[in-house]
Amino acid sequence: GTEVVQMYVGADESVVERPEYILKAFQKIRLKAGERKKVVLTCPINEMAYFDEKKNAFVTENDISYELYIGTSSRREDLQKKRV
Repeated sequence: GTEVVQMYVGADESVVERPEYILKAFQKIRLKAGERKKVVLTCPINEMAYFDEKKNAFVTENDISYELYIGTSSRREDLQKKRV
């Protein structure tokens, strides 16, 4: 079968209001019955930057923890959460 592994990233410690999590990477894979595959998804920290109107620039929050949500759908109950 075919599966789409999805990675969402959240920033609940952010100084600005953000959505709970945002899709940042995904990969479609094909699996045979009982087969397992390793999937590597990445999201560079600069992709989590927000635009600060006062500074007229994108700001990266390097000093907070981010939450990774990994799963095969965007439904909260289908996602595994890990803080990084």
